[in-house]
Amino acid sequence: MKVYALQTDRLGTLSVTVETNTAGKKHNEYLKYALQFAVGKLGFDIGNSSDEAKNLALSLMSDYYEGAPEEAERKADAFLGAFLVHHTMPPGSKLEISSETLDRWVFLMQIPVG
Repeated sequence: MKVYALQTDRLGTLSVTVETNTAGKKHNEYLKYALQFAVGKLGFDIGNSSDEAKNLALSLMSDYYEGAPEEAERKADAFLGAFLVHHTMPPGSKLEISSETLDRWVFLMQIPVG
């Protein structure tokens, strides 16, 4: 399972950390890393449909769909419109989105492919 932790600092700058438990051959492993920008150094935003918010949606979907960039691109705009534009984050706030939440969203959306 993955948890995407979105957090704003005192100035309102948004950063995203991914925390995951992975099953290794010999033991379970905990990983924590910064979500990579899908589009260069554009940055992230939330609560609107700016280019930075689109970058957040694409970055989240790219990480969620790991080896399927085409699927991530298909889902990014829908995720932005259904979820991210509705969540404003004042400075100093935190929002966590689990992969289980994304699983349910994908199931409920039943977004047609193609």
